[in-house]
Amino acid sequence: MRKSAPIRAKHRRTRRRPARGKNWIQDAIKKPGALRRTAKAAGAINKNGTINLLWLRQMARGNGLTAARARLALVLRNIHARHR
Repeated sequence: MRKSAPIRAKHRRTRRRPARGKNWIQDAIKKPGALRRTAKAAGAINKNGTINLLWLRQMARGNGLTAARARLALVLRNIHARHR
């Protein structure tokens, strides 16, 4: 009598993330200070020198370059808050 092969569970194929590298944040920020200059021109700088969070969230809703910079700023803000 022949032994049957064990039944294997099908493994799901998962997409692997590409390696980010050590300095992915520096590579993500193409023009340092550009968002701050835009915020200053719009009058969205607070008295303590930070960018107004409400303005930042409004800018992140769009689909232009400023919106992409605003979204990255919000992500970096959350990363910073988690490591405190």
